[in-house]
Amino acid sequence: MSNVTLEGIAALLKVELDPIRATLAEHTKTLALHTAALKTLLTEKKNRDDKKTVEDGRLDYIEKWAKQVSQKFGIEFRP
Repeated sequence: MSNVTLEGIAALLKVELDPIRATLAEHTKTLALHTAALKTLLTEKKNRDDKKTVEDGRLDYIEKWAKQVSQKFGIEFRP
């Protein structure tokens, strides 16, 4: 009968778990890179959306002004 010791079991588990730990570390690193990339893309999208909102407001203001000018001078306004 072989002697089963706690140290023997721990050594076997270490041998079995080390590749899993390495794979998990690689996946964690990849996940961190993907998360950072997504954060960058979402930040850029938010900035673009904010800029578009401001530009749309400016365009509305200019259109309103152009309509007033066209009415004042009797010119047809076509947006």
